[in-house]
Amino acid sequence: MITKRVTLDDALDALRKAVAEKGEDYIYGSENKHCLYAEFVNGEPTPRCIVGYALAYLGVPLSYLAQPSIQRMSAHRLLRDLLTAGYAFEADASSALAGAQRVQDCSFGDNPPPSKVGWGAALAYAERFGPVIDGAQ
Repeated sequence: MITKRVTLDDALDALRKAVAEKGEDYIYGSENKHCLYAEFVNGEPTPRCIVGYALAYLGVPLSYLAQPSIQRMSAHRLLRDLLTAGYAFEADASSALAGAQRVQDCSFGDNPPPSKVGWGAALAYAERFGPVIDGAQ
């Protein structure tokens, strides 16, 4: 049963809150070679990547996002998986979140410095292209 429907405006608002909290120039990094939506730090679930922060602002429990079984899911797959938890993401909301995630992930690993982008760039991408990106991945 759907308990929360997430629109593009909802998704962009959550991304804006994440950027306001961490800063436009914040570059996400992890000791792991993949993105973590959330993880347990001192026993408390804590958001990590831009989508983890945004989903927490949308009310998704951090304990759900910190489950090891979802850490390697693409953002699109995670958003589809959240349907079982009662969250329905409209296509453009899903595209905006996944687009922001892709831009953030350009900052990962051994990418050269020009691809090291802050969350402000991820948000700008989501604001510009979220409504038009194909939601399939």
